[in-house]
Parts: sequence; C-alpha cells; structure tokens
Amino acid sequence: MGQIKVDKRGTINDLHDVRLLIEMSDRCNHRCIMCKHSWSDKMHADIPTSFMDPGLFIKIINELKHSRIKFTSIDPLWAGESLMNPSFKEMISYMFIAIKRFGICRGTVINTNGFFMDKETADIFLDHGRFVQEHANEGYYFRIYFSLDAATPETYAKVRNVPQRAMEKALANIDYFMKRRKEMGLIIPNAIFIFIVMEENKHEARAFMQHWKKYLDKLGVNFEILPTWPLDTKKDAIYFRQLIRPDINKAIKLHRDTCIRIGLWSKAVKLKALSRKKTRTDTSGIQPRRRPCAALWRTPNIQASGIVTPCCRDIELTLNLGDVNESSLDEIWFGEKIRALRRAHMTGDLSAYPECASCVEPEGEILEGEIETLII
Repeated sequence: MGQIKVDKRGTINDLHDVRLLIEMSDRCNHRCIMCKHSWSDKMHADIPTSFMDPGLFIKIINELKHSRIKFTSIDPLWAGESLMNPSFKEMISYMFIAIKRFGICRGTVINTNGFFMDKETADIFLDHGRFVQEHANEGYYFRIYFSLDAATPETYAKVRNVPQRAMEKALANIDYFMKRRKEMGLIIPNAIFIFIVMEENKHEARAFMQHWKKYLDKLGVNFEILPTWPLDTKKDAIYFRQLIRPDINKAIKLHRDTCIRIGLWSKAVKLKALSRKKTRTDTSGIQPRRRPCAALWRTPNIQASGIVTPCCRDIELTLNLGDVNESSLDEIWFGEKIRALRRAHMTGDLSAYPECASCVEPEGEILEGEIETLII
C-alpha cells in the first residue's frame, strides 16, 4: 500500500493504490445460495436492480481522466453479473480506450460466471490483454475471475440455483477464451478459477482443484493454487476462497479444514491462524479497538444507479457518500462524509457507524505499521 498523507483536518492531499469498483449491473442470472440474490429481488436496500446507464459510465470514465486520485485499477464489478448489461461491450471498450490513451489506471479485474462471455466479448478482453502484456513492465495487469464453486453439474446447480446445463455453457465459453488466448501467444488476461468453500460444496474441493490443474497443465500455462486472495498474482490461479458470513469463525474453520484436507495448508498453519483469530475478541465479549479500515482510502465503490460507498461489504448502502450523477467522484471521495468516517476510524469511535463496528471482513484493516501515515 502506498503512503497516504492527510492534513490536520483529515483531507487527503494525494492518494495512491486506489482500486475503484464500478457496478455495471446489480442484476445476476444466478441465485447463488451465499448471495443476497438468492433471497431477495433487490440487491441494495430498497433500490430496484438495474444496469448502469452507459451515459453515466462514460461520465465517470471521462472525469477520471482529470482525477486527483491515482488509480491502481478500475474494476467493472460488484454485486451483479457485469456482462449482463446490454451495453457491456461498448462500455468496457470505452474504458479500455481510456486506459490506453489517458492512463487512467494500470489494472483491471473482472468477475464473471462466464455464462454471457460470448466469443465477441472474449475477443474484446483478449485485445486489451495484448496491450497489457506489451506494457506489463510498466505495471499493467488484467485479471478475470471465473466464479464456479463446483466440480460437477449437480453441485453447480445446487449452489448457484441454475439448471445443470448452465455449467456446460459457462465452461464452453471459458474454454474458447483460454484456447484463443493461447493461439494469440498471450498469457494475459490472467484467469482465476474460484471455489468459495461452503458446506454444500466442500466435498468437491479436491475434484475442482484436480480438474483445473489438469486443464491448465494441458494448455501448458503457468499457474498457482491459492488458499488466499490472489491480489497480486501474475499467473493463472485456482483459488479457494473463504466464505464471508456473520458466523466468521465457522467460515474460517471450514475454509482452513478444507484447504488442509486437499494439501494447501499444514495443520500448524491452521492452529496458528485460529489462535490469532481468537485474540480479536476478549473473554468479556467486548470488541477491542479496530485498526482503521483501508477501504476508506482505497476502494470507492460506485453502485449501478450512481451511489458511492467506500466498502464492497456495504450492500445496503448505509455508508452512502454521495451520487456520481450529481457530483464527481473526486468531490465525493474528498468530501466531508468520507472525512468524518475516516476520523471515526482513526479515533476508534465507531458509535455512529455500527456497520463498521460489527464488520467481519478479515482482510480490511490497515496494517499496524501503516497507521502512522494516517494523520488527522
């Protein structure tokens, strides 16, 4: 994380390593059992689900050309399937042009279930991948996360609440993308195959790993198998992700037990990690003071209708900072609402922000050695 400089009023003078999420769609064609889409027809509070308007997306991208914020990546994703947006191809192409011509960021991450990644979309991704690969020594990157969560059609249908044949179509689209990438002599975009560990699919974790390991070996590509977030990977990856849920200790144990069972972790790592986790809450049940959350400086999220929140876990938009239909992202990200939230995290008084005080996000806090760079 780059150094963050803040003046005595809490106003940020310069920001680096900022990762912007732009939600092209909060609709999804799947109803995954671990996602709000499975039990509600609305994703964000009482706001009807929608596709981001192309005009709003273009406004956001155009304003980023002159932003004070130094973006590491601009990721067209959040709580829905971005590729469902009817204008996705035009919108993502416009963003890629802005990256090439104006350098608005160096990285892009896309998350998709693969169902709508037709050949034309895959070719758009690969064309940008060629540019990124040619400029990789300048810090450019492009990663596509394929959300799969199963090794068989039966479990895929159970976990994602779709017909079994949906898996066949997603895998066919992924296969075209991977083989076409090889034909073009590319290794970028990097492909990450995701398996969120749950009770309903844990029995297929090994089969999932073996399937994609065999597939990637056959293609002759470099890859890694990871039990932790592949934030900086420069290879393809098979990624076993921990489920984020209110009962976080249960999710941590299930994830670690599964990773140990398939050989990704040792028992010593498990015991050490769980021991550290227990120190977060003392025997009285009182939550110790949390370190400031890095999201307040690093991850603006723009919801499909234009509302900005600093946190991807803020599905209900309770931390609403403003609307990019009415203000620029810079005006919002340097505004009083976010400054007040940052001051609360710095002082440790989260009484006005109960959603922050009760957050179960395991990777969201600023490291101890970085706190001194945050001066109020």
